[in-house]
Amino acid sequence: MPFQTGGEHWNEYLIEDGSVLKVKLVATEIIKVDGEYDDQGNPLYALHSTQVVVVDSPEDLQRGEG
Repeated sequence: MPFQTGGEHWNEYLIEDGSVLKVKLVATEIIKVDGEYDDQGNPLYALHSTQVVVVDSPEDLQRGEG
């Protein structure tokens, strides 16, 4: 079913070694499950998604070129 992004926010995790991991979930497809509802009466949806991960680490942890 067609959809628009209302916002995609990053979760950030600070690692003990000084690295920062940034993670977000990006929906690639949304499917309404016909005739199915949750306990509050809302329609159910199936979600296909991909996970995006970015690592920002200190220079001393990075592998040098070559």
